Amino acid sequence: GDWSHGCRRTVPLDCELGEGFNKYSNLKLPDTRWSWYNQSMTLVECEKKCKSNCSCTAYTNSNISGAGSGCLLWFSDLIDIRTFAENGDTLYIRLSYSELGRSNNNK
Repeated sequence: GDWSHGCRRTVPLDCELGEGFNKYSNLKLPDTRWSWYNQSMTLVECEKKCKSNCSCTAYTNSNISGAGSGCLLWFSDLIDIRTFAENGDTLYIRLSYSELGRSNNNK
């Protein structure tokens, strides 16, 4: 319940061309207070939509049952993420170019 000392970015986002997304699996998705969704978009369209908006911090499928569909975007801090041993959701988090591909669980 207390997120005041949660994760912080080591490299701030500044909407550089090289920014992209790392995939994180088995998570409880963040609070959706500052999010947006579209049920008809594919995951590829969702990534493009997020990447085209500098305020977008993460995205995922909005309907995770079956093969997944729809798009859910976040536009603020990612609050209340938790890791599960299994059966969690997948979240694609926006990172600076210098951090892409790192697999450090402390992010």
